[in-house]
Amino acid sequence: MFFKTEASPAAAMRSRSGCYALPMPAVSVILPTHDRPELLTRSARSVLEQSFEDLELIVVDDGSRVPAEGALRCPEDRRTRVLRSDVPLGPARARNLGLEVAAGDWIAFQDDDDEWLPGKLERQMESALRADPRLGVVYCPFWRVGRDGSRIPARHPEVSSGQAFHEELLRGNFIGLPTAVVRRGCFEEVGRFDPALRCFEDWELFIRIAARFDFECIDEPLVQAHDSPSSINKADSAIQAEAFRRILDNHREAIEANPSVHADFMFHIAHHLCMSGDLRRGREFAGRALRVRPSLRGAVTLATSFFGGGAYRILARLYDDLRRAG
Repeated sequence: MFFKTEASPAAAMRSRSGCYALPMPAVSVILPTHDRPELLTRSARSVLEQSFEDLELIVVDDGSRVPAEGALRCPEDRRTRVLRSDVPLGPARARNLGLEVAAGDWIAFQDDDDEWLPGKLERQMESALRADPRLGVVYCPFWRVGRDGSRIPARHPEVSSGQAFHEELLRGNFIGLPTAVVRRGCFEEVGRFDPALRCFEDWELFIRIAARFDFECIDEPLVQAHDSPSSINKADSAIQAEAFRRILDNHREAIEANPSVHADFMFHIAHHLCMSGDLRRGREFAGRALRVRPSLRGAVTLATSFFGGGAYRILARLYDDLRRAG
């Protein structure tokens, strides 16, 4: 499936380039932001202070009430420019807007609440610039940073490129988008972010890329993903249910080829529908999950859905707490 970027109305997007003068950087870094100026400063600085300096930073101000340009505090850095949309586009469309103007042969991504650690881009570009053309993505593990400053490593499976890697990605995303540097040719071959997705757009893109390109992991956490109240992974359950359904539709053949993966998708759709209060459709998808592959999790989801939305949410959280404790 190939996703192009919709043309942006001139009234909705303005480019502020200042004294920008880097027509052909090695890496274009795309950083969307929306109403988080206090976080944007740290995020952008962590990019511009990288030891690998041959980059451009494209900040996409996604309809912020107060223009984000003032929060950058780096007007003297000629590598930075700001694209401003007067209306919120959402993460996928905002990143696609950045991709339209990116000049680099490699594309990196940053989130406005995350932080690149020193040397991150240099380590990755050492691999990228000597790589075979089949290499599409260089990524790394990352730290999850709590609001109390605690750090824990994110899940990082022991898989390499190829079919096993693609299958592991179908089970769930383990690549943080700010950890990835992507060859421009990947977007030319598989398309850009799916604009219909309001969350998980990075996961869906990686699934498409992994079907055609290799991935390489720099085995060191080089990004800090900070917990914040408006993080994408805290998206509304109804939005998550729709995203799982969309990804299932986009990759149905690959997903249905593996019964456990197929059942997991059905379960996730069922769970998030029930969490959002749509119990009837939740039970429908839970039943489908059990028919594809019987499991305790699917049975618990189906049975618990009959207690009502409020009870389901309480019991589901208790189940998750017990599973994590065990």
